[in-house]
Amino acid sequence: MAFNDAANATVPIRPAASVIIAAKTRQGTGKGSDYKILMLKRNNRGQFGSLHVFPGGRVDHFDQDPRWLDILPKSMIEQHKKTSKIPLAFRIAAVRETFEESGVQLFDPPLKLSLEEAEKWRSKVHRSAKNFLELCEMTSSAPDITRIVHFACWVTPKGAPKRFNTHFFIAVMPSSRAPEGARYAADGKETLEMAWLTPNEALARFRRYELNIISPQFVNLSELSRLSYDDLNNLVLSGGERQGIVRMAGEERGRSESGRLLVELLPGDEEHSESKDVKVKPGSRNRINSIFKTKDPNEKPDLEWEINIDLNEYSKRQERTAGLGLETATELCKLGAHVIITSRNDTRGKEAVARICDASGSRKVEYGVMENSSLRSADMFAQWFLSKNIKLYGLICNAGVGGNPNRPQKGIDETLIINHLSHFHLSRLLLDNLLQTKGSRLVNVSSEMGSFTFGRPDWTMMGRKEYYNSQYAYQLSKLANQLFTRELVRQLGPRANLYVNCVHPGVVNSTIWDKTRSNSDSLYNIITTSFMKFTSVSTQVGAMNQLFAATSPLIETDNIRGEYFVPILRKARVQRWARNDEVAKELWQFSLKAVDNLLKNE
Repeated sequence: MAFNDAANATVPIRPAASVIIAAKTRQGTGKGSDYKILMLKRNNRGQFGSLHVFPGGRVDHFDQDPRWLDILPKSMIEQHKKTSKIPLAFRIAAVRETFEESGVQLFDPPLKLSLEEAEKWRSKVHRSAKNFLELCEMTSSAPDITRIVHFACWVTPKGAPKRFNTHFFIAVMPSSRAPEGARYAADGKETLEMAWLTPNEALARFRRYELNIISPQFVNLSELSRLSYDDLNNLVLSGGERQGIVRMAGEERGRSESGRLLVELLPGDEEHSESKDVKVKPGSRNRINSIFKTKDPNEKPDLEWEINIDLNEYSKRQERTAGLGLETATELCKLGAHVIITSRNDTRGKEAVARICDASGSRKVEYGVMENSSLRSADMFAQWFLSKNIKLYGLICNAGVGGNPNRPQKGIDETLIINHLSHFHLSRLLLDNLLQTKGSRLVNVSSEMGSFTFGRPDWTMMGRKEYYNSQYAYQLSKLANQLFTRELVRQLGPRANLYVNCVHPGVVNSTIWDKTRSNSDSLYNIITTSFMKFTSVSTQVGAMNQLFAATSPLIETDNIRGEYFVPILRKARVQRWARNDEVAKELWQFSLKAVDNLLKNE
């Protein structure tokens, strides 16, 4: 992962926010019937023309203005930091769009505006999100971001003329009935009609073709039909976000041969592309079936949500696929850095970039293709990067595997290639660029498992099939990360522009351990791998050490070089072989020869 402070990347998926507003009703009883939700009918322009939607729209750059940190009470900001995984701008946009499109006010303290003044401000906010900021500054009222709870996330399928990554929130009105009167109405511009409907009533109207909705609204309404008003109220009181949110990035398949079925695959379905990374059971279903009575392309279909998976469990798996690298890249983007990540192919790269942009609110991120098991691929990535002629501030060598179950085929262990040699080779290819930048950083991500090797390391042993053990191969590769750091610091000297350090992120709960399988059924391997998976920390915690080594001014002011940091932000003493200069030089010479041989044989 490389980063600097220039930006030239764009992503077609735009961030958006929407609010599902619920109000108690006295007429109905039971789940999906004892409360009403606000729905708006959009005008007939654009790809979402004439749809019935919840209030919402695009996140504007003014929603990310630093002045919001002065407008919002510190208690709100602290609660957001503790309970939310998405940027603050999404919540501000959600409150802004709700006020603009419906007149419903989610402010603390409440706005003290006359009906005429409120209408004028709605029109001004419609013209520019900057006016929403000015409204809050003028009235000393803040968007009450603690009243909206993160409920769902949907991404427009590929192929649409415009794509959005929309975060849906829930807000429960404090009154005993739905707001009404002249103050609450569609804005007459983007939205033309407003209706308060129970979830069950909305679904019934859709079945009668009286309501025009698409997948996100249909699934959200289906989920709401299983919840009571008290369920929603308790959810809002709990704060933050609902458990088990799955990022619903749909994939549409064409109509069936009969022309009467169109399927949108959702994450968790065994046929969804994400299932390659997030293991799902055979027969897993999470899809929207659009069912047509005829082959007429203009016919409105009936929708069916076919699901047999636990979304809460799947969301945990989906989150783990983000990995340490994506978490680190996201945080660097939040700091304003221009980030370049590596990806094995274009499909994964584009998806990763979209996820980082969504989570960070930044578009200063791009990807380059690099397969860590191929040093020739590292050559190509370095050539591509250097051709951009941009200043390189930092390089984080993070990619890795938890132990390859396959015995070596190239006369050298593939775990060592992926976890050490690819990093060693890429670092040397980009070293001159790094040295040109004062205060630049190189961070090698290692592990405490590097402390569990025995005897003087033999870098060729794991390349011999008769000795191969996947767990020990991983341990040796992590020791190599520490020794590489030591020897590079020695060669550069104490006055070099580049600061090189090594970090242990903790045992991080990511898919790295899903790929760890022993080539033997040794009890040691089974116990060790299981222990790591179930005593691990989140990727957010795991990223802290490498972010510190990559960005903290203390690294330069205190001249911190060649150190090893363990969670959280503590210097630690590495094992004796990792402190041995002679062994470090041996690894360097071995690595030079290994890289040369591998490149010749690729």
